Amino acid sequence: MRLGSMFMSGARARFTSRAASRAAGCAARWLVVGSVLVLGCNEKSKECQRFIGTVNKTLREIDARPQPKEDDVAAVAAHRQALAEKYAALADDVSKLKLSEPALVERAQRYSGLAKAAGVALTAGVQALRAGDPKAADASQQQFDGVAQQEAALVREINDLCLNDEKP
Repeated sequence: MRLGSMFMSGARARFTSRAASRAAGCAARWLVVGSVLVLGCNEKSKECQRFIGTVNKTLREIDARPQPKEDDVAAVAAHRQALAEKYAALADDVSKLKLSEPALVERAQRYSGLAKAAGVALTAGVQALRAGDPKAADASQQQFDGVAQQEAALVREINDLCLNDEKP
């Protein structure tokens, strides 16, 4: 789910310019999943490729979205709402993957949960922006940043799992 950072590659949703600078660092973390080179043709490799491909497809779409001007609250809120919907769809797409490798299944379930949590945080931010509540907006940003930190650790686990085909 720029997971100071934003969640997953696409969480460029910002409440403040301070959050915007934190956001840039997180995009790279989400895209780390895409840097995994899965070689071989065993079932785990194929499943890793499907999982990573599913995630990266949505993250590329999120990253391609133009950023609204920070001072246009309505545009920022609309952008965040669109991102929340993308993350909800990503959570759903990941949860529908047919995976058999137990370790990958568990990580995919966790990733789906994080994408869902990112969407919830973004939605809370939208509501706070529309209500003109900077404290709630800041709280939702903190929630989003917490999800981002969890995601970074999970991406490392997924990379390790998918790069190490010798281990069960």
